[in-house]
Amino acid sequence: MADVIAALEPENGPGKHFGHRDHLRLGWSVLVTYGAEAGEEAVCTLIRIAANANGFAERYHETMTRFWCRQMAPLLGDPDETFDQFYDRNLVWHDKRLVARFYSPELIMSPDAITGWVGPDLTPLPGE
Repeated sequence: MADVIAALEPENGPGKHFGHRDHLRLGWSVLVTYGAEAGEEAVCTLIRIAANANGFAERYHETMTRFWCRQMAPLLGDPDETFDQFYDRNLVWHDKRLVARFYSPELIMSPDAITGWVGPDLTPLPGE
């Protein structure tokens, strides 16, 4: 996980090649290490701190971050599985627009969704 955390450093951070897959990899690493509940909080904190440190505070989106954590957490299980295996087993996550199946553009881009958790308005999340 140290290499994932290092990618968040200002010289390597989100403004420098830290895309969708990188965010998912960070989320997976933290969720595997800390579990669903504590891991989700840690992922949000890490990404928020990195965004602030790298001058992208306005890009942090609380609902999006929690959405992806909540999509991943129920599917964790095999302690020997690598991120690449996990990612390849879940092809739907390759599309960062997955969130649009659950949220209308108006809700997901609302100030409440950007700054805090807001549940979906189109389709309930699995298990919720």
